[in-house]
Amino acid sequence: MMSLIDRLERELYTTATARPRDSARYAAVLERAVRVCDADPEVAEAFDLVDL
Repeated sequence: MMSLIDRLERELYTTATARPRDSARYAAVLERAVRVCDADPEVAEAFDLVDL
């Protein structure tokens, strides 16, 4: 089973590299990643919010 961190990383990569780019979907994934980082310290350690 994939961890939450793995799923977010995969979805971020998939939406960032999709062609044609779906900016609305990418923004939604970024927003969800930020919310999850705020709620889960373990996830926050895996992601650099400045890079997101």
